[in-house]
Amino acid sequence: MQLDMSKVIKNLVLILSCWLCMGMIGLAEEAGEIPEVLTSISELQNVTCKFITGTEYDYTGREIKPEVASISFVDAEGILQERSTEGYTIVEYKNNTNIGKADIVISIQGYEGTLVLEDVFTIRFGSMVSLKTSPYSYKTIQLTWKKVAGADGYEICRKVSGSKKYTLIKTISNGSTTSYNDSSSQLKLGTTYEYRARAYRIVEGKKVYGSYTSAVKQKLQVATVKISSSKALSYNSIKIEWGKIYGASGYVVYRSMSEKGSYEKIATVKSGTSYTGKKLKCGETYYYKVCAYRTVKGKNYYGYGSKVVAVNTRPEKIDFNKNTLYGANEITLKWNKSPGAQGYQIYRSTDSKSGYKLVKTITKGSTTSWKNAGLDKNTVYYYKIRPYCVVKKQTVYGWYSSVYKKELVLQKISDIQKYTTVKYVSGGRTTNGWDCSGFTQWALKYIAGVNIPKVSSQQAKAGKAVDKKNMSKWKPGDVLVYSSNGRVCHVGLYLGNGKMMHALNKKHGTIIQDVTYYEKWDSGTTLTGVRRYY
Repeated sequence: MQLDMSKVIKNLVLILSCWLCMGMIGLAEEAGEIPEVLTSISELQNVTCKFITGTEYDYTGREIKPEVASISFVDAEGILQERSTEGYTIVEYKNNTNIGKADIVISIQGYEGTLVLEDVFTIRFGSMVSLKTSPYSYKTIQLTWKKVAGADGYEICRKVSGSKKYTLIKTISNGSTTSYNDSSSQLKLGTTYEYRARAYRIVEGKKVYGSYTSAVKQKLQVATVKISSSKALSYNSIKIEWGKIYGASGYVVYRSMSEKGSYEKIATVKSGTSYTGKKLKCGETYYYKVCAYRTVKGKNYYGYGSKVVAVNTRPEKIDFNKNTLYGANEITLKWNKSPGAQGYQIYRSTDSKSGYKLVKTITKGSTTSWKNAGLDKNTVYYYKIRPYCVVKKQTVYGWYSSVYKKELVLQKISDIQKYTTVKYVSGGRTTNGWDCSGFTQWALKYIAGVNIPKVSSQQAKAGKAVDKKNMSKWKPGDVLVYSSNGRVCHVGLYLGNGKMMHALNKKHGTIIQDVTYYEKWDSGTTLTGVRRYY
């Protein structure tokens, strides 16, 4: 038999190919590289998911995407499986914006395709929060709340406290409304009512409701007083004022010595809206509150007490008075006693608006003057004073005084020399015209704020005497007194450096002369005194 070599070769190639193929398959199996045929995710049974924060979420108008904690399912072999966050993927959320049931689309590792889990969480309409009540008047209770996102309206229910059944009293058809005044004729003064409310949204023509709020109780009573002003009138009196309450028959004022202490009824105000407490202790802090009441058939129905206000009495403000005296290098500050003060603090600066430093503490409330010596004659000084008292080892201060300015005396002396054009007018006391005593009176007021007597005979006696024979002891601003035949007849103002300024007569008017020259020039007058007023 003769062999067909071509067929033999062909068969050998086929056998070899099969052998090689089988070998490759074996190697692939050993290496685990043959892909496993995936089971479709749709073949799984009882697929459920668990959310971290439950299955109900309030409507917000935006997408709700709750976080999934795990996925569980029964596989093709009937075994219950549970996958953590690493064993599945959330592909998509569906129907997760509007009120109703929402879906998620998932994929699970090791299974082919995706699966829609329907109605796995609920978007509900949000509940009302912060329902509050307050007495608006003796016949009205006011309710307020926060706006609920997406609300089309609200329903308000009421019942008498202690009863079982609520009654719908108001449907509000505007989701932006956040208050309601219950003024029903059924309300009775002094009765406590309970309220609850819920929001709603219209979905496909039907109302979808949020949950009811917790019940809130409110007694029908007069409105709460608001204190508008509270202040100390003096060191021992306080005044408080409040707004008028509609329907109130009167007001009761309570006072305590501590904010959270026991409050004592101190006054009933039947007319007006203010109260003044008198004969109080200086430096103490007093706490007040006020409540309104309405009288019906002889019975008083009280409202809530107002917010507490604290007022402290303090020594009364004082200012340096007109008797303050000063020279070039010193100043004697004077003031009137501050009622309630046990002492004073004096502050000084060279700037009217800042830089004040304490220069003297006076420890007696009866002291009303202090001399500040050793000043720089070329510096302007500013002063303030405040009184104080000590209560329970605590120092209580009164208000600062107005600023007092100690100007440069020599500058003032220089300034008045511009007024030599003022005419002599008998009895005159202003720059429109003056006589000799009118000029010195004006000059002392201008220079040092000092009021001196009006006529020359009185000016010769007031103030402090200075040695008339020793001109070196004279100071600018001293008043020179002249006499004729034993009677005071003329006064002038010493300018310093041996010169004086005076309103002489109608002929000469206001002039400046050398002191020694004047005595020779008018030999009929003699210098009989030098008086110092500051």
